[in-house]
Amino acid sequence: MTQFSEILDSLILETTELQEKTQNFNEITKDLTKRVADLNKKMKKNKNDKGFSKIQNKNYLQSDLQEYQTSLDLIMKKHREVVQNKKHKHQQKMDQIIKLCDDLENENNHFKKENEYLKEKYKEMTSVLEKVANVQDVELNEKIQEILKLREENRTLRELVEISGYEIKDK
Repeated sequence: MTQFSEILDSLILETTELQEKTQNFNEITKDLTKRVADLNKKMKKNKNDKGFSKIQNKNYLQSDLQEYQTSLDLIMKKHREVVQNKKHKHQQKMDQIIKLCDDLENENNHFKKENEYLKEKYKEMTSVLEKVANVQDVELNEKIQEILKLREENRTLRELVEISGYEIKDK
């Protein structure tokens, strides 16, 4: 379970980092949007300014716009790479979690099967022990009955021997 929690902690950390990078990206995008708006204001201002020619104004704005567009494209490209890399890492970690869960499930199934096997063995051993105990009880009862029968025969024979007048010497 430690490996599982480590993977989850790592995923949470990476998600937090990705959110921070996305927030930074959004701030940069806002800044670029603000700059474009400022350029538009300058363009309007310069449009009204007679000392500045329309062609120069247009060229200046186009170069600034291209520069901002290039910057934005680079930022977007980097952002996509980071997001794709994070997605890939997340997918790998999720695959590890799934594999770990599958391994745990397989291990659990193995223990269940082993437990069932041991229960069956226990039942068999209990059954055998009960049969042995029953057989021993029967044999013991038979021997006790035989001993009692022999004692009774011995007593009867002693009585007969006494009646006939012979003396019996006990050891």
